[in-house]
Amino acid sequence: MDKKLIINRFSKAIRSYNDDAKVQQKIAGKMIRLLQSHVESEVERVVEIGCGTGTYSRLLIDAFRPKCFTINDICSEMEHCCTDVLTRENYSFVGCDAEHWKLPQQIDLLTSCSTFQWFDNLDVFFQKAYSALSENGLFAFSTFGEKNLYEISSLTGYSLRYTTWQKLSEMLLKSGFSILFSEEEKKVLTFDTPKDVLLHMKRTGVNGISPQKWTNGDLQRFSEQYIKRFSENNGKVSLTYHPIFFVCKKQ
Repeated sequence: MDKKLIINRFSKAIRSYNDDAKVQQKIAGKMIRLLQSHVESEVERVVEIGCGTGTYSRLLIDAFRPKCFTINDICSEMEHCCTDVLTRENYSFVGCDAEHWKLPQQIDLLTSCSTFQWFDNLDVFFQKAYSALSENGLFAFSTFGEKNLYEISSLTGYSLRYTTWQKLSEMLLKSGFSILFSEEEKKVLTFDTPKDVLLHMKRTGVNGISPQKWTNGDLQRFSEQYIKRFSENNGKVSLTYHPIFFVCKKQ
C-alpha cells in the first residue's frame, strides 16, 4: 500500500471532506451510540486512531469528557482541522502512521472510525492495542469490508485488501479480546452520473488507492460501463459502502 499516496489524497480533500463524507459521519454517530451502550465506567484516558478532520473526535469529547485525549492521524495537516479539539490540557495530536507508533499505555478507550482498512498488518496492530489498554479497557472501531466500493473495483481493478468480518473476529480473539458487539452493514449512495461518483471519492480522499490519471477516453469508457452495470431505476448510479463495527474488551 502506498502510504504517501494516501497522505497526498487525504490532504487534498481536507476542505471538502466534511461536506461530502456523509457515510463516514453516520458511521461516527453509530460508533458513539455503541460506545455509550457499552461503557460502564468513566474513561479517563482515550486515544483515537485516524482522527481526520475531527468529526468523531468531537463526538467522543461530548460523550465522555476524557481527562486525557490523544488523537492521531497519518496526515500531519489534520492537526490544523482539530484546533478546537485540542484546547484543553492533556489533549494532544500525534501525526504519524499509527501502525508504527508506540501507543500510549494504560488506555481506557482505544478507538478508531473508518481508518483500519488502510492498515497493512492489522493483526500486529491488534496485539499492540491489547497491550496498550488498561485492565478491562475497551477497543472499539469501524472499518470497511470486502464489498466496499465494489462498483469501482469491478471496473478499474483497484481495491484495498479489505478484511472480512470473520477474519477480523478471528484476529481479535487471537489477540486476547472479548468481542462485546460486532455488526456489518451496507450503505448505498446514489449519484446523477459516474463522474459525480469519482468527484465524491476525490473530495473525501477515498481515492487514495489508485494512482490512475483519467484521460477523456478513460472517463467515457468508465462512465458507459458504470451506467450499464450500476444504474438504478431512477436513472441514477449507485456506490456501495460496507461498514463493519466492533466493540471489544481486554480480558
